[in-house]
Amino acid sequence: MITLITALFLFTTVKTGISGLQVQTVRRGNIEVIKSKGNKNGLVWYWQSTGKVPQYIVRTFEHDNKHRFAREFENGRFTMTVDEERFDLNIYGVSWTDIGMYFCGKGKSNVVEFGSGTLLVFEGNDKHTFSDDCTQQMHVLFCFSITRAVILIILVGVLTVLHRDTICRKLDLQRNI
Repeated sequence: MITLITALFLFTTVKTGISGLQVQTVRRGNIEVIKSKGNKNGLVWYWQSTGKVPQYIVRTFEHDNKHRFAREFENGRFTMTVDEERFDLNIYGVSWTDIGMYFCGKGKSNVVEFGSGTLLVFEGNDKHTFSDDCTQQMHVLFCFSITRAVILIILVGVLTVLHRDTICRKLDLQRNI
């Protein structure tokens, strides 16, 4: 698997002629359309989450009207609107896991030239954000830490009592001798 990924990186060239970056504000649960203009032949969509490598979503083929999604995106939430002038990516039921940068590019053999990028972000009043998830995770970790501390205190107490009983028995045996 690692060899395959390495080979793909070695034999794929990426040109960064980005013509424009856009910010698209979304609401959780909505249907969102990320637009791309141009001839659909050979177009490809990539998604990049913060701190991760870009992931291939879908592509068309040069001399074919078909497109193919990557397995991770064949879940029915991602569809395409394709005609001679558009290659739009549709996301149904947007969730916080969909947030990131979406790039549309032109693929020819082993070269991808990115033409546009769209950053998907939640509206300011959307209550479910990354910080909410982090806060919730911190509460869970805090509860686990407290539980571990209580278990450790109980364990130390039990071992102390057992050790004291063992010492007392040894002393009693020595007095009786």
